[in-house]
Amino acid sequence: MVIGLVFTSFEIHNGDSVAAIGVAFFVLIVSARLLKRTIGALTDSIPKDIEEKVRALMTTIDRVHSYRHLRVRQSGSKIFVDMYVHIKRTVPFELAHDVTDEVETKISELVRNADILIHMEPYETADESLLDKIRMIVMEESLACHNVRAQKVNSEYYVDFHLE
Repeated sequence: MVIGLVFTSFEIHNGDSVAAIGVAFFVLIVSARLLKRTIGALTDSIPKDIEEKVRALMTTIDRVHSYRHLRVRQSGSKIFVDMYVHIKRTVPFELAHDVTDEVETKISELVRNADILIHMEPYETADESLLDKIRMIVMEESLACHNVRAQKVNSEYYVDFHLE
């Protein structure tokens, strides 16, 4: 509008038309930005660097063996982080809970206003001993055992334990 008045003051008679075209371009640019933000919100898009930061963070947590199905999405002002964390299956439940607490705390420090859901999964690791494997098999059958002993004679194992 002001531009139209300036053009008119210099006796440019098409000044209003030029100003209207300028306003139309301005409206188009603002609308395009709003459309981009709206599409991003509707498709749960997130800033690209957040997922990479969470992936890098997961490699620094000692008691996490690995993780899978990491999903990071945004809805409104909240960012949702969801993943499966593999923890040694020989770790007691209380300690496994401490591991997920540590993961949640570190992600919360990295991503403010995050809603975090961690699924724990027991994982058989390569450093698991034969005695650990026996205890896990017995526990899978909802039983308990004690005094577990295993001896390797030649190429065969002989196992003895008390089953409760």
